[in-house]
Amino acid sequence: MSRAGMADNIQRVRSLTFAGTAEYALGTANYWDADQIEQVLDRHRVDVVRHHLYSEATYIGGGSVTYVLHRSQYCNLESGTALVVEDSVGDDRGTATYAADLQRGDFTFTTDQAGTVLYLPGRSYDTNAAAAELLEEWAASESRSFDFQTDGQSFSRSQKAQGLRDQARLLRKRSRVKTKRLLTDR
Repeated sequence: MSRAGMADNIQRVRSLTFAGTAEYALGTANYWDADQIEQVLDRHRVDVVRHHLYSEATYIGGGSVTYVLHRSQYCNLESGTALVVEDSVGDDRGTATYAADLQRGDFTFTTDQAGTVLYLPGRSYDTNAAAAELLEEWAASESRSFDFQTDGQSFSRSQKAQGLRDQARLLRKRSRVKTKRLLTDR
């Protein structure tokens, strides 16, 4: 059973791919249920450890400034127990003190947080890369389809696999840039 905090990310992948819960079958397994999409998302996950949230000044009347909006560079965050906002001593701020836009990675607090350093531990997902992987797997299953003609009609079933690959290629271009650090012998 998929984690409760993954519902929004699973729905986002479904909306990017138009994948239903039974697009095709392999043996007795139907694809794509929530658990299968979550497994793909987990392959495109970044575990965020004490990421510093950047405060954004909001100018209010009389030249005053308040700091209620804090932004993360991470988006498509998992909700629930996987996500908390902590202050510099590690105390959980509690979800009652802020509203979160997890798709954008924005946190809006109910009171001014000026002078407070806030951190985000959690999990961030690349929904575009996960959707591309899903489409590539789906295209692989459709590659067994073949074109045929009968009774003066022509059926081009191979177009579906090509369309899925084209859509996957588009989503790959939108996915996160992945970097690796090279270690060399000195």
